[in-house]
Amino acid sequence: MLRNHTWPVPALLVLLGLLVTFGGGIRAEEQVNETVVRGEGMVVRLLGNFPGDRKHDLAGVAVTAEFTIEGETLVGTGEIAKGTYQAKPGIKFSADLDLIDPFVYEKGDVKIRLGGQGSGVSVTVKKSALKKAVLSGAVEMEVAISGQEGPLTLVGEMSGGTYEPGQGVSHVGSITLAEDFEYSSGTVTATLASGGSLTVGVKKNRFKYASFLEVQGEVQVALLLHGDLKMTGPVGGKIDGAGIHIDATLTLVPPFEYTKDKVTVRMKSGSLGVQVKSNKLQKATVEVDAEMDVEVSEGSDLLLGGELGGVYENGGFDLTGNLGLREEFEYHRPSLRGSLRSGVVGVEVKKSGFKSAFLDVEAEVDVTIPKAPSLPLEGRLRGTWAKGETDLGGELTLRKEYTVVDGTSKTVLHGGTVGLRLKKGKLQPLEFSDLVYRVEIVVEGSGGKGEYDDGRFTFESEDLKNRGLKGLAVEPAGPTGPVSDE
Repeated sequence: MLRNHTWPVPALLVLLGLLVTFGGGIRAEEQVNETVVRGEGMVVRLLGNFPGDRKHDLAGVAVTAEFTIEGETLVGTGEIAKGTYQAKPGIKFSADLDLIDPFVYEKGDVKIRLGGQGSGVSVTVKKSALKKAVLSGAVEMEVAISGQEGPLTLVGEMSGGTYEPGQGVSHVGSITLAEDFEYSSGTVTATLASGGSLTVGVKKNRFKYASFLEVQGEVQVALLLHGDLKMTGPVGGKIDGAGIHIDATLTLVPPFEYTKDKVTVRMKSGSLGVQVKSNKLQKATVEVDAEMDVEVSEGSDLLLGGELGGVYENGGFDLTGNLGLREEFEYHRPSLRGSLRSGVVGVEVKKSGFKSAFLDVEAEVDVTIPKAPSLPLEGRLRGTWAKGETDLGGELTLRKEYTVVDGTSKTVLHGGTVGLRLKKGKLQPLEFSDLVYRVEIVVEGSGGKGEYDDGRFTFESEDLKNRGLKGLAVEPAGPTGPVSDE
């Protein structure tokens, strides 16, 4: 009977030659010129008659081989590169075979479907048993990773994957993600998008590692007392038995916000250089556009915005940046009230909490003057704010005319410079310079004496002396000199 299997092209040519030679008069089983060798988990069909009582050189012989591997059948056809056959010790050969049907293998962490045009296997057979098979061609692969819900689902070309009885499949090669893959362990969750290229290592049916250089994905890290930090972009790193390791510069997925003590930081956009080792965030360099709200006990909240840079490690953020005022800041103490209108506040955040600020701002200040109106000033203030204490100062000018009335005197300041200093939050003595002013004095008394000469009145009295005045000289408005009697 003609056995039901597929013959390689060389075998078919020989068979056709036999049919022509014998004119088709031979029975079907006589038309097939083959030798069948059965061994451990295999059936080998050789094109040609090779009696087992003597040794035969099989180089160049067409062969069809069927191997049973882990309950699945691998069938291939080709030509023997080198080999020999004798009933004892059996057949040995090496050959590159084209797969007739897809080959499916599943054991341990690995599931493989090898098939498609150009797929094949290079086999080594000794003593009528398969010793090694090298797999190549189009492959679909699933690799399970301990602790993860779903496998790596991969597709691509396999080159150099090996199977050895008792050892299983081993393979290292570049392959493409067919589906999104999510890895989650500890405080880190990473999603790698389909279409990315990975180098996957499998040894003896066990997953060893998957490395990736720039696979588009998303990384989320749960930061204790801070919230979830989400980032996206090209992810580089590795997954192995110790967990996931990442070294990549990623884009912030806003918003990310945390509050510590009296400070709230709100990151709106930017990038982070992320280093993850064994499922733990080791370090993240930060360059972000952010908002900062600082609660101030002696005023309104200080609302800032701008670029922040720094690092996250050891459970906290260390950040610095020159931020602008988002709104005017109102500050009040018993000695003064102030409004910061614009400018720059250089902030320093240590272990996620506010440490200090350097201020270079335009301000309006009203200094409390006992028993008098507040002194209205404006101008540029510079200084620091740290540990709840303020050290700053500046040369300010009058915002408007300032009048002080005291008993019999009236002082009007039209302009000038006022040196204002706060030291540890306490107002220091004001320093006036370049004042433009007018002083009016009213003195009432009796018993005075005086004279008029050359357009000027001069007076002196005990009342004037009591006020510290030796005398007064008054020049009336209008023409000077004696009035003519004419």
